[in-house]
Amino acid sequence: MKYSVICLFLTCSLVATTGWALHPSGVPPQGGWTPGPGMTVGGSAAYVHGGPFSHAFASGLEVSLFQKLQSPFSFWVTGGGKVIAADRAVAMPYVELGINMFLFNLGVGYGVGLPGTIGRHHLNGFVGTAVPLYFRDRNRLFFLELYYRPMLSFPLADYGVSHELGLMFKWLFKFRSR
Repeated sequence: MKYSVICLFLTCSLVATTGWALHPSGVPPQGGWTPGPGMTVGGSAAYVHGGPFSHAFASGLEVSLFQKLQSPFSFWVTGGGKVIAADRAVAMPYVELGINMFLFNLGVGYGVGLPGTIGRHHLNGFVGTAVPLYFRDRNRLFFLELYYRPMLSFPLADYGVSHELGLMFKWLFKFRSR
């Protein structure tokens, strides 16, 4: 229950700052807010609990490519890796794909536990809410994203389901359209 309250508080705090993130003149930054095509690069920090983990910390790096489908939807694919600091360090490269609906992301993914860490195969879901942060002096668009990622580690009977609650910081790069 305590973590649900913390999650709700952080989500409300981030969404409230959306008004501050918009360009002061009310005009979107160069390239606009509409997604794609482009990429984001960033890192994450998360709390992991359940399955083989008990109060663990995860940090990761990822690169996402995205393409606009039909406003306000865009498709994204992510490649990245994370290290989970538990009783022993667990390294996991992963891929995810999903759909973005303005400030919300929904996705699914697959990860590989490196030999000798935890289960070899991992399936996960992804739910996140991203808040744009526009820096006028640098004409740069960043995203702060609060996310939840349930992860099923196989064999499921041995490892079970772990829950990851975290925060990502992403830098957006738009590709020039011809």
